[in-house]
Amino acid sequence: MMAEVEVPLNQNIETLGMVIKYIQTFLQWVVVESGRIKDPDLQQQFSEGLPEVLVRLDSAATELLSAERPPTAIVAINDMCALGVCAGIRDAGLRVADDVSVIGFDDIVLADLAAPALTTIRQPLPEMAAAAFAHLRAGIESGEPIPGQSLLMRPELIVRASTAAVPT
Repeated sequence: MMAEVEVPLNQNIETLGMVIKYIQTFLQWVVVESGRIKDPDLQQQFSEGLPEVLVRLDSAATELLSAERPPTAIVAINDMCALGVCAGIRDAGLRVADDVSVIGFDDIVLADLAAPALTTIRQPLPEMAAAAFAHLRAGIESGEPIPGQSLLMRPELIVRASTAAVPT
């Protein structure tokens, strides 16, 4: 089943920059949390770059899962948020996929490397980049400002190990 998403062209470059920053920060977090850095000064430098949003999502997921009727699945706004939700699920003593399915959005590189690998919705980045470039080129060639536009693009569901059938 395919869903359609309207992608404003003026947000693509900003979104890509945010994803790159999230990946860099998450990699810092992985290095610190894995204990591979033993120097306390370096640990502090890496820790200062931790995304506060992951900590908040971890807490929010833990609170949500302690409700009288906890969810069987959570769809996050992006993969980084989904990874924070996965941490909250583990903190609540539950298992990702077996107890609560998690789906992200973006299909960042870390989605496939997570344990369990994250089910996600992949944006058509090559098509988005081509459309943004064509829009930019049209503006340059015409010498006139080109008004913004919206395009309809089809994302792809990438099923991995973070989702399963509803537990009975």
